[in-house]
Amino acid sequence: PENYHRDIDRRVSGRGSDILTEIYCTREGLEAFLAEVRNYALRARTDFIAASVRLIEPDTETYLPWARQPYACVTFNVHVDRTSTGLIRVSDALRAMIDIGLKYGGSYSLAYHRYALRRQMDVCYPKFADFLRLKKRHDPAEIFQSDWYRAYKKLYFG
Repeated sequence: PENYHRDIDRRVSGRGSDILTEIYCTREGLEAFLAEVRNYALRARTDFIAASVRLIEPDTETYLPWARQPYACVTFNVHVDRTSTGLIRVSDALRAMIDIGLKYGGSYSLAYHRYALRRQMDVCYPKFADFLRLKKRHDPAEIFQSDWYRAYKKLYFG
């Protein structure tokens, strides 16, 4: 709806925005995954604006497959207070949600944010370091880059 975020800002007493994330879990683990995310969100006071569930099939075409098996994919819109504390809280929440997904045999989409830890990246995208090396070989001047790319390049290679 029009001005929906203004109403949210009023409710939470501050200006904010939303961040999108997709967390995957086994289809059999979906109910337990959602219950654990709910419990975490209540403890951590994480505000979800919306969430949706869809079933996804394995990605067999890309170098960094976002789904290596059939998964349940939960898309979360998470509210972010535009403060230093708000950014720390949402990054902690996203990392915790990735860990919960991993606990239920899952993964996450790396395209939406750059808050995953190296250990999470290594489990979910084991060829990521090779991807960065290939990118450097094919784009030695690094003409094509973004904040996301620079953050993960720093995470892997300093």
